[in-house]
Amino acid sequence: MRKRDKDIFTKGVNGCKHLGPRVAVVRGSDRKAITRKAVELLGGMDKFISKGDKVLIKPNMFTNTKEDIGFSTRPQVVEALVEMALEAGASKVYVGERGAMQRDIFEGTRVLEMAEMIRFDDADFDIVRIPGAKALKFGFRIPKILRECKVINVPVAKVHALTQVTLSLKNLMGYICACDTGYVHLSGLLNSIIDLSILKKPVLNVIDMTTGCEGNVPAFPTSPVKMNTVIASTDMVAVDAVAAYIMGFDPQEIRLIVLAHKRGLGEMDLKKIEIIGENPDALRRRFNTLWTESDWIDEYFEFIKDTACDACENAVRCGLTAIKALEGVDFIKEIVDRYGKPVIVIGPREKPIEGRKIVFYLGNCTARWMDEGFYHPGCPPLANQIRVFVSEVLKGILRGECI
Repeated sequence: MRKRDKDIFTKGVNGCKHLGPRVAVVRGSDRKAITRKAVELLGGMDKFISKGDKVLIKPNMFTNTKEDIGFSTRPQVVEALVEMALEAGASKVYVGERGAMQRDIFEGTRVLEMAEMIRFDDADFDIVRIPGAKALKFGFRIPKILRECKVINVPVAKVHALTQVTLSLKNLMGYICACDTGYVHLSGLLNSIIDLSILKKPVLNVIDMTTGCEGNVPAFPTSPVKMNTVIASTDMVAVDAVAAYIMGFDPQEIRLIVLAHKRGLGEMDLKKIEIIGENPDALRRRFNTLWTESDWIDEYFEFIKDTACDACENAVRCGLTAIKALEGVDFIKEIVDRYGKPVIVIGPREKPIEGRKIVFYLGNCTARWMDEGFYHPGCPPLANQIRVFVSEVLKGILRGECI
């Protein structure tokens, strides 16, 4: 972790001059109360929502879980935002997400009394193209509801093997239905996320860091992190930079934040961001990234990465770490005893691997050698798909089905 420069943050209190984008940081035990306070510190909801507006609140509820384990935006945070949007004069409020979001996640709140829930996978779609896209250069489906609504973006703070952190920017992957996620990974994850952020920029971003998540995300194992914090801003890059800093990262070492800044989506320099509320240094706590603690992999696999990017390497290590956590390594030991270490190749390579029995070519950069071994695409590949793919191939070999 890079040592923080002294007085890196500009405090937006006591009439201090506003120097850049404002980020509100609020801490407390009452989720609804701190969500309200964070928005109020930015000027109140009526600064972002006008009378008659239709509003889409986009939480991170791709994984439908009622448990407070840091995987999903907490319903109390969503409830507070629905209430404030209606108080500001919104004519209609929707809560929308792709994937597994179900009505029962909102039990104990008034969300479904006040707002309509939309599962994007079941919604009517438009086919859109993004002018100037770097990755999503083709037509793809988004819910029609996006066209007519102002968006309030409400991610939960988690680490993520493919992007290091998943916050406001990453949450907008949820604009695309779950069945089309593969196109994003095939086209290049980071620039696809930024393309989607350009397509429909939220009017407000509220990061739920009341309970975050660390560990081997997006696979297993993971652990909740109690932070009791909400962070809000109109600037996606700035709010992600501050949240990443609180999670123990240097924002300038997170490629998604850097690319988003370079493409003009917001400010990543902490010295140019005005903090309103809590001092981030008082809240800072390093979130564990379990996929980086994977030295055991070298005992069972030969890892050849050459010039592969960190996202690809982290995705593969995350998938392999999940195999160990969920299935153990006895079957991998048997593979090593019979055939030697399986070779895993990621990143561009001029020649295929020769003279080895089991070779995995993982990620789009290895596609030219797909006929020389076991190939799986992605840029980066999905960690959970890597887990299943590698496990099934190795078990198939032991059954005599793959070699």
